[in-house]
Amino acid sequence: MVRGIISIILLFSLQLCFAQNEDPDSKTARLNKKFMKALYEEGNEDLANRISDSLKLIYKNTGHLYSLYRYYNSKGNLAYYRGEYPVALRHFNDALLMGKKHKDTSIIVGAQMNVGAMFYLLNNYDEALKHYLEDAKIMEIYDTSGLSGLYGNIGMLYNDIDQLEKAEFYLNRSMNLVNSEKEIEEIIKPLNVLGIVQRKKGEYGESEKSLIRAIEIAEDNPRFYRDIADIHSSLANLFKETNNYKKQEHHIQKSIEYYEKINNPTNIAYGRQLLANYYLDVGESVRAEREIITALQFFNSTDFPVSSKREFYATYAQILYAQNKYKEAYDQLNLGFELYDTLFSLQKIEQASKLETKYFYQQKIKLDSIKRAEEQKKQALRIKKEKAENEAALAQQKIYSTVGIGGTLSLLIIAFVLFKAYRNKNKSNILISEQKNQIEAKQTEILDSIQYAKRIQTAILPPQSLVKSYLTNSFVLYKPKDVVAGDFYWMEHVGDNILFAAADCTGHGVPGAMVSVVCNNGLNRSVREYGLTDPDKILNKTREIVVQEFEKSEEDVKDGMDISLCSLSLSTHSLTWAGANNPLWIIRKDLDQVEEIKADKQPIGKYQDPKPYTNHEVKLEKGDSIFIFTDGYPDQFGGEHNKKFKTTNFKKLLLSVKGEKMEDQKRIIDKKFEEWKGSEEQVDDVCVIGVLI
Repeated sequence: MVRGIISIILLFSLQLCFAQNEDPDSKTARLNKKFMKALYEEGNEDLANRISDSLKLIYKNTGHLYSLYRYYNSKGNLAYYRGEYPVALRHFNDALLMGKKHKDTSIIVGAQMNVGAMFYLLNNYDEALKHYLEDAKIMEIYDTSGLSGLYGNIGMLYNDIDQLEKAEFYLNRSMNLVNSEKEIEEIIKPLNVLGIVQRKKGEYGESEKSLIRAIEIAEDNPRFYRDIADIHSSLANLFKETNNYKKQEHHIQKSIEYYEKINNPTNIAYGRQLLANYYLDVGESVRAEREIITALQFFNSTDFPVSSKREFYATYAQILYAQNKYKEAYDQLNLGFELYDTLFSLQKIEQASKLETKYFYQQKIKLDSIKRAEEQKKQALRIKKEKAENEAALAQQKIYSTVGIGGTLSLLIIAFVLFKAYRNKNKSNILISEQKNQIEAKQTEILDSIQYAKRIQTAILPPQSLVKSYLTNSFVLYKPKDVVAGDFYWMEHVGDNILFAAADCTGHGVPGAMVSVVCNNGLNRSVREYGLTDPDKILNKTREIVVQEFEKSEEDVKDGMDISLCSLSLSTHSLTWAGANNPLWIIRKDLDQVEEIKADKQPIGKYQDPKPYTNHEVKLEKGDSIFIFTDGYPDQFGGEHNKKFKTTNFKKLLLSVKGEKMEDQKRIIDKKFEEWKGSEEQVDDVCVIGVLI
């Protein structure tokens, strides 16, 4: 939700693009000014659209290049103003292609910045940053007048991926380029983003000052209604963190008010979603549901990014979950995943998994209840069947005696008894068959739910392509015991360092998977929200988050996580490591032994006497290997005497594959595990990570 609200303050450059390269044709220049006034000051989209068409007509009649450029940009601005970012991207890209075709630097400068801005709004950070950096190279050589807006855009992007120091650097750089009072309005947007950065850093007083100053500069000018709406959203988030709920609600309402003034359906919907989250936080789920339903109604009226639509459905699911409507919450999540099935917001994934597991746990309880009832019914039916058969046998005996006597009346009575027993037996068989079908249907439903939970958990794990992009010579051996797992591996790139971990949560299967979602989220928040990069500090903060999450339960939850966490410098190969119960193993290139660094003997979770985790600095050389793992591999039973594999044999195995390519090491280690296990059941989840320096 917050991502949707703050993202639209990004476009520092759009108006700048029109103010540069003054067209020698006075009519074109006059139309351009009229367009900007109609759209951004008066909010008159119809007039702006007619002016845009006039610019294209001038190009057709005269072949004037800048008329066509301004036509593309005007259409892009119209789409951006409406929140139709894919449409805006298409028009801005047309302008960029035209500039490149004619090798016109002045066109390329403005168009490329706008293309980057649209990629950002569509969550494509790589493309956005690529266009920004290309643009910076051109501007620094040919035209520095647009650098303020460009640096502001880059600062916004770094803020969104929580690289706060870089964000603050570029935002201040942007504002420092504003040289006169006439240009003071150009710092409104950078001030807003700076306020967001300061809030994330916990500098709440400075954040409020920056945001209030931005509003004061805007002075309720219609040209800045969009910016004012965004700033109110930022203030709402600030007061949410400082628990000032009255001010939070006030600024959310003000934000929606200004979005309505400029008739921007996309951001009206985002505002309604933010209001829904507010009501949910203060326990007013009925009002929250009303707001999210209102927000969802905007889907058909504007071109929403599918990722944002999924977030709306996830919010709706949270609200239904708070109302104990678990099946309805699950259905809303399904709607979201049908729209967007590849990228996941980690925070929402945690919520999705909680809803998912809550739902299919309830179904499992129902199934267990049905099974118990079924067994009882089967027992009763067996007794009834045996009784009926006994009655039939007695009846047969009576037939023989009756025939001997020749009692016709007795024969009729016995025939009736036999017929009734036969009919009861058929009824019992039909009932058993129906109940069997019900159980099979429930089993199918639960298995489908577990498979769906697997998709969610798989989305949490870093894809192999991402692992290989940072750790080229590495492998990850991941073998869940059940469909879903308590083990997981984790990765995060921060500056020159790559953070990666192998983690083992309490239990395996569905219970372990539920704990893993909470612990994974704790790691993500420690790095992304709190800006931590040292392994010991990450583990300390993760423990704090996990304990807080489990303390919300009325029960005494003692679940947690064992973990081995590395921070590897990609340039110097220096390694910083910390562990909770799980060690780090190092195999030096010129030694035939395993060097072990032991972990702190305490889990991530509730513990009787918790102590800070310990950092270990390790200098590595090219050719050294490091291994982190959970206990599933050495604890596996098997072999000739059905014993544990044990860490001693695991060390010998790793030494035996030294010198092999990492993928070959993975294959050999996996094959040995399967051979050792044989026909035995896998006892636990398995996760092994190997990295060759």
